[in-house]
Amino acid sequence: RATYPKPVQAHQAFETALRATLNGESAKKCIRFGLVEIARGGIYGAITIGCVSGFGFDAKVGSAVGYIAALPFNFVAHRQYTFVADSAVRHEILRFIAVHIANISVSVGAIAIAIDGFGVSYGFCIVAVFFLLPATTFALMNLWVFPNQKA
Repeated sequence: RATYPKPVQAHQAFETALRATLNGESAKKCIRFGLVEIARGGIYGAITIGCVSGFGFDAKVGSAVGYIAALPFNFVAHRQYTFVADSAVRHEILRFIAVHIANISVSVGAIAIAIDGFGVSYGFCIVAVFFLLPATTFALMNLWVFPNQKA
């Protein structure tokens, strides 16, 4: 018979992980993370706008292209600058890809729901994605993607 953590245990585990993520050294990481994410957001936004306005792509497709195009910069910058990781790159890449598969699903899904369901402009969606995903991404990268860090 499978056993599942009680809600209180799950909450305590989450709280412990959150405290570990937000320790004193993490404030510096948060700043570095924010700088990288601003640059990544710029790449994402510029490519998405270019795809939609310049090449006539559907906004959902343009968003996916923009997101994917920003990933190589994002990985290298976070590995080398934000987290100063020294784990095996192949393990980090696999975890990084898993996090970003979830992120791109949320990004494209949010754009699809906002545009098709609510008639919102894709520009508004770019701004929403730019601000909503980074907090979760920081926690996952800090605790799971780049577990061995020098900084």
